[in-house]
Amino acid sequence: MSNTDQTLLSQIRNQYFQQIPIRLFNFHTIVPSLDLQEHILDTTTSAKRHQPHASYRLVFLKHLIHLCEVHALEVYEPIYDAVAACISTSNTETMTVKTYFPPSMQPIELHESMAMISGGTTGLVTWTASLRLAEYILANSNIFDKCSSVVELGAGAGLVSILASRLCKRDVYATDCHSQVVDNLIQNVELNQCSNVKVKVVDWEDKCTIGQVPASSFVLGADIVFDPVLIPHLLSTLDALMGDEAYIASTIRNQDTWNVFEDGLTQSEFQSVLVSVDNQAQKWIYPLEKEQVRIYKLSRKLK
Repeated sequence: MSNTDQTLLSQIRNQYFQQIPIRLFNFHTIVPSLDLQEHILDTTTSAKRHQPHASYRLVFLKHLIHLCEVHALEVYEPIYDAVAACISTSNTETMTVKTYFPPSMQPIELHESMAMISGGTTGLVTWTASLRLAEYILANSNIFDKCSSVVELGAGAGLVSILASRLCKRDVYATDCHSQVVDNLIQNVELNQCSNVKVKVVDWEDKCTIGQVPASSFVLGADIVFDPVLIPHLLSTLDALMGDEAYIASTIRNQDTWNVFEDGLTQSEFQSVLVSVDNQAQKWIYPLEKEQVRIYKLSRKLK
């Protein structure tokens, strides 16, 4: 197999296990010969790891068959067998396991909801801003060099916290406030055997819960600027917990809400610098939507 085909297979695998919507799935310029179809099957639906939900596997396989038909190529027979197996699977689960493949380290597996909103929360899904922040901290792991502990606010499914725990040997505190999200976080931390990740309930409106995690920490947050009413509480939480720096990744869906946050920063003890603007797929992470994500570095103003 050529190096080009191996690279394409890795990219297909990464998208498949991250369960990228088929409408966004990039098969590149692949021409699926019988040999390549076999390798695709071995790398995806036949791989010995947590598999996506049967409904996703079925859509993926049908699209692979469609690609073969477009190129007037014979379909590898086991693909039809895999389709039949998916159809016969009676699965009413609302959760699935998504797998992310950071370079040069063990994959990260996360229990996530199949719906964007589940149980009254959006915290059971890894959103695009979390994906971008994960990319950023992996590419800039030196940002952890001087930290004594790491706190993630609104950790959700836990991708950023789990990755941070592998890049930084200090304690990482993955925090959220929704009970179902916290339970899922605990499950994901255990699944990935993260001994230095501690899951804590932190409600920005409750100073008692904020006191459960160390002050003077290195703070991370993704998609945590979403409600103008909560922004003063977010800023006070940052003030209570942040040491020298914080990195906040945001998809700017509502400019007015973001303006409230920036105004709050101006009036507070923080200053912000834009360090990354990105909406392109990278080698190991693929966005859920074509959204632009901004990553800001926060630091305390000099007095």
